[in-house]
Amino acid sequence: MNLINWCMKMNKILSILITATLLVSCGGSDDTKEDSFKYYSKEEATNKSLELPIEASDEIEAISTSANLQADYKLGKDYRLIDDPLPVRQDGMVEVTYAFWYGCNHCFSFDSTINNWKSSQPDYIKFAKMPITWGQIHQLHAALYYSIEALKLDAGAHTAVFTTIHRENNFLASENAVVKFLAKLGADEVKSKQYLNSFAIKQKVSRAIQVSRQIKITSTPMLIVDGKYIIESKPDRQETLKVLDYVVELQKTSS
Repeated sequence: MNLINWCMKMNKILSILITATLLVSCGGSDDTKEDSFKYYSKEEATNKSLELPIEASDEIEAISTSANLQADYKLGKDYRLIDDPLPVRQDGMVEVTYAFWYGCNHCFSFDSTINNWKSSQPDYIKFAKMPITWGQIHQLHAALYYSIEALKLDAGAHTAVFTTIHRENNFLASENAVVKFLAKLGADEVKSKQYLNSFAIKQKVSRAIQVSRQIKITSTPMLIVDGKYIIESKPDRQETLKVLDYVVELQKTSS
């Protein structure tokens, strides 16, 4: 064998060895390649449910949530900052306050919606209702709200107030009318009158007046998140809740 032929044969052997080494080091069997990488058609890619490690899934979900928070609703348009915010406890809770008036037709319509929202919220949501106190009739109805709470009447009592005002045309415009209404719900008239005029109830009404003035409640229904943001009701009640969920998540993320 001459030198040239020997060199050509050795080159061929080396090529075979190098190719074999690369195939082994890359896991080059047909089965491994199929598992490691696969092209999907457009239809397959659309319908394919790709499995991700738990850590990757969580990270992608967090990124997606963050992106939604930035994209969905706008400060100054869908919700606004309160000029003089209320102090809240820095305890990981998010406080949601619902400002309403029994005599408000929109509040009547929204009442069951916000009650259902409240019942489905996690433990870190602290929810409270606050009756507005603009004038004498509003303050009487605020005292009615707090008296129902103090008398520990059934939760349906608040719905009954809305119903008697908006369906039965009984505006509960006097203390006597309120006392007689509470009697229909099973409350003792003397006790009801005592509660309506008690120092504790008057203090609650006074506090509601102070808060209403501080955060400038100008319409109802209205939602306040952590004493910092105000959300005014939209024509679409579900859209109002979407804004509320957005602001709650925003506040939860930043706390």
